Amino acid sequence: MIGEQPDIRQAALQARRAMTPPARASASQAICRRLTELPEVAGAGSLAAFLSMPDEVDLRPLLAWAWQRSIRVGLPKVVGRTRPLRFYEVQSNSQWSRGPFGIDEPDPRDSHEVDPRQFDVVLVPLVAFDERCHRIGLGAGHYDRTFAFRREDPWGTPRLVGVAFDVQRQSAWEPAAWDVTLDAVVTESVLLRNRLDREA
Repeated sequence: MIGEQPDIRQAALQARRAMTPPARASASQAICRRLTELPEVAGAGSLAAFLSMPDEVDLRPLLAWAWQRSIRVGLPKVVGRTRPLRFYEVQSNSQWSRGPFGIDEPDPRDSHEVDPRQFDVVLVPLVAFDERCHRIGLGAGHYDRTFAFRREDPWGTPRLVGVAFDVQRQSAWEPAAWDVTLDAVVTESVLLRNRLDREA
């Protein structure tokens, strides 16, 4: 139920925080390997990712892999609590600035902005997910707001791939009207695709 989402969020956050650092590091490496084998990622000319908070999936190995293959890499920047994210193309030697959530973000003075519609794939952080590729984030709505156009174009781009640990999987819930369903979710042991992709 929609009203139960705060409970789902807290359960998933607690499960993620309970992981030991070695377990989190091992799972992150496995997730990065699985992402490189995902057709959407392996065939991408451009992708957007994220720099993680301490208990999130660490995507730095994937970023290094993408740069080695001359895949254009974008990272998000928070510009206001109720505003869409802005994405900037970054290189391995780009400069960073500390964002409002304590996460390194692209420095606009050292990178150029990219329309999020121009990415082939966007790797999306999440707090909880279910078997239908519904996503719950931290609650600010940045990704739902940024990619709201995908609700009208379920076959469109960029393809939205959630990235999470197995322990963040929760029982299915009914999404809110403004939620953007992911095209897929990748964890250290599973790949889930939403119904539309499974029927394609």
